[in-house]
Amino acid sequence: MSIIYGGLDVHKGSISACLLDSRTGEMIAQEVPNDQPHVPRAARRWAKLGELCLCYEASGAGFVIQRWLKGIGVHCEVIAPSLIPKAPGDRVKTDKRDARKLAKLYAAGLPQPVRVPGEEEETVRALVRLRGQLTVDSTRVKNRVHKYPRLLGHVYPERSHWNVKHRDWLAHLPLDTIPRLIVRTHLDELDALLSRRGEIERWIEEIARCEPYRQGVDRLMSLRGIGTHTAMVLLTEIGDARRFGSAPQLMAYLGLVLREDEACLVRGRAMARPYEIRSSSW
Repeated sequence: MSIIYGGLDVHKGSISACLLDSRTGEMIAQEVPNDQPHVPRAARRWAKLGELCLCYEASGAGFVIQRWLKGIGVHCEVIAPSLIPKAPGDRVKTDKRDARKLAKLYAAGLPQPVRVPGEEEETVRALVRLRGQLTVDSTRVKNRVHKYPRLLGHVYPERSHWNVKHRDWLAHLPLDTIPRLIVRTHLDELDALLSRRGEIERWIEEIARCEPYRQGVDRLMSLRGIGTHTAMVLLTEIGDARRFGSAPQLMAYLGLVLREDEACLVRGRAMARPYEIRSSSW
């Protein structure tokens, strides 16, 4: 039985698939709707051609397609888009071309698969990320509340904001009906965001005290400056740290590896040279 390598170009409503027969080199292109009834049904049909090995790029499609296919016994991997080889000058992009290219590269063993988290792990990660998103949203609302009174000529005299004194100052501003409505609407939105974030934080605290996170959270919190939320961010984003062969690989995954820009270094040396000459003359 030959191996059928398949590349899936996944979109919101459809999937463009290209199947490559490793024995004959024949390629078959199809398009299927992106939903649970159609994708497994199409995979069962493709499996009649040979041993099926499918892949698709990690994107907003998530891992649900991989789980659908795994549930019917079909091998499917999610590929890291940033590590897919690209030919110079290859600028033409269509769904069929992308699926065909992915199938060929997958048959050659070139794409790098990513780790697929479990459903529970993905849910906890989404919860932790939601807390960060609520923080960003509340900061934006605070900025709007802070800027609007300044447009009307009201400047808060103190340096510390968003304490009881600041809220009392906002509540007693001499504003007309519509400006007061605007400020009150922003404050109501801020209070709702902070209330929801507090609820999310209580859920995160509860999850952090349970397995499989409790031991990891305790170990990370033994380090200075790391609290429950930071520990949960690290655990949920990294997942299984044993998949990294070394500390530099983990740092690269987190984006903490320093890079040198040769052009910037050259400019930096050029700017520093006159200063060095003057220093030597002293």
